[in-house]
Amino acid sequence: MILSLNPALDVEELARTYAAAGRLQIASFLSPDSAEWLATALETGTPWSFAYWGEDQQPHYVPLASIRAMSPQALQDLMTGLMDRSGQQYGFAYLNYRMISAYVGGQDVGHPLHMLTEFLNSPSFLRFVRTIVGDSDVRKVDGQATLFRPGDFLCRHDDSSVAGVDRVAAYTLGFTRRWRSDWGGQLAFHDEQGDIEQALVPRWNTLTLFKVPVSHSVIPVAPYAKAPRISVVGWLRKDL
Repeated sequence: MILSLNPALDVEELARTYAAAGRLQIASFLSPDSAEWLATALETGTPWSFAYWGEDQQPHYVPLASIRAMSPQALQDLMTGLMDRSGQQYGFAYLNYRMISAYVGGQDVGHPLHMLTEFLNSPSFLRFVRTIVGDSDVRKVDGQATLFRPGDFLCRHDDSSVAGVDRVAAYTLGFTRRWRSDWGGQLAFHDEQGDIEQALVPRWNTLTLFKVPVSHSVIPVAPYAKAPRISVVGWLRKDL
């Protein structure tokens, strides 16, 4: 499989929209075959881990097999602590596949997400996003695959750059096949008063780009949601 963009995309028009609003969504982003191939891998062939924000204020990634092997009491204690911290400060809970560490570490050789990692860091894609965000210094694109189930969430944060990581923009590449707006899971942007100024429903084969830092969250997925919220997310970065 050779991954490719939708050839009908108007890059200059997309760049004007991004410059004016600081964010945009690009529907039908990948070619249909590319999107279908990656979505199938995400739905049926990805070794997910449970990602959450720990009491040490660091992200934790636990293979699903280890989560399933926990005693009911241990799992309850984990989730109780996570929910308490998230209500007081910051937190997240969702399924995750760390694309960059897996690629660099030689894990899951031949997995389609490795091809996506290469595609996102190819000269042609980097030229594409540099034009849209108006920054020729973008050097690389990192990424993680995510799957949100009922109850999963991502608390409000702003993606500010940290030491050694210079972020220009954040992106979400959606592979959610079907969604209802009352199922939650929206990518929500918050104003200075904490009100939600925009909330974007998960969509199929859609790239969302937005300038950082900006306050945003992922609204918890409703307990009655009947489909997974699947996406690849990360940042356009200027650091080496």
